[in-house]
Amino acid sequence: YGDKAIAPTPKGKDGATFVGWSTDINNITKDLEVVAKYNDSDFFVKFYDKDGNVISSQTLKYQEDAQAPNPEIEGHEFIKWSQDFTKVSQDLDVYPEYKVLEYKVVFKYTDPSTNEEVVLSEETVKYGNAATAPEAVTFKGYTFEGWSEDITSVKKDLVVEAKYEAIYFTVTFINDEDDSVIEVQKVKYGEDAVYPEVPVVKGMNFEYWRGPINNVLSDRTVKAIYGLAEYFVEFKDWDGTVLYSTITFYEEGVVAPEVPSRDGYTFIGWDTDFSEVLSDMTITALYKKDKIKITYIGFDGIVLSEEEVVNDKEDYPASYTAPALEGYEFKEWEKAVDPEGNVT
Repeated sequence: YGDKAIAPTPKGKDGATFVGWSTDINNITKDLEVVAKYNDSDFFVKFYDKDGNVISSQTLKYQEDAQAPNPEIEGHEFIKWSQDFTKVSQDLDVYPEYKVLEYKVVFKYTDPSTNEEVVLSEETVKYGNAATAPEAVTFKGYTFEGWSEDITSVKKDLVVEAKYEAIYFTVTFINDEDDSVIEVQKVKYGEDAVYPEVPVVKGMNFEYWRGPINNVLSDRTVKAIYGLAEYFVEFKDWDGTVLYSTITFYEEGVVAPEVPSRDGYTFIGWDTDFSEVLSDMTITALYKKDKIKITYIGFDGIVLSEEEVVNDKEDYPASYTAPALEGYEFKEWEKAVDPEGNVT
């Protein structure tokens, strides 16, 4: 091992000149078969890749030059071939020599509250090797989701950012009367929810929200609380005088007050139904005159006749006979007696 072999004298070849042995025998490190080469012999040159695979095999004549294949490969800087392959006088095995490229990997994060960028670490990594991630910084209200780049096999300069996801909680607003969902809100950690519009519930008044909505740090339910709706009911006389007032609840009835007497008039009822109260109400007493005065008026506006009758009918046909008018025939009175006793 490591010594030089002693070559025999070749027998020679007619018409050719001995030019050497097929392989260098000055430093023996393995078993060899060495072939005598002549100036008309074939010479064999093999080019290998970095993993020892043949990428080019060439057959040359004595003193010819071999042609090297493209040695460029990703992630490596080509340095040189292992030996000269010009003016070939031996069989050759030619290997490439490389320098593995190195890349810069920078780890950083952005502070969610200030948007300030901070570098956590930097390292130099050889092509294809994995980078070593630093321990990620944590923030309240955020979860660390990982790094922005794959660092298991680095093949270029990288800026690797910590990825954070904001934490959100669910705030559910519920109608306490029927447990129906009014609205669902997604609220960021530590922020406030917003009260939705309160739904109308028949016969009920909204009173308050039960449950906090500020500084939300967990899922929560907030309920709209209602109370029975109270309605103000007021009874008035014909002249606006308040006769009676009371408070009642939705769809409940009220009892009317005793109606005071009114000279010359008879009470005939109330102007509004109050058997089922659905809102605040003002109810006014209705009267009719005991007697009405009927006035008959001619086409020219002159009063023709007046009479007073007991008001016990809904409609009074005109009983007065219209006077004759030269050039005209009486047809009819324009209308029946109105509640005030007028006939035109």
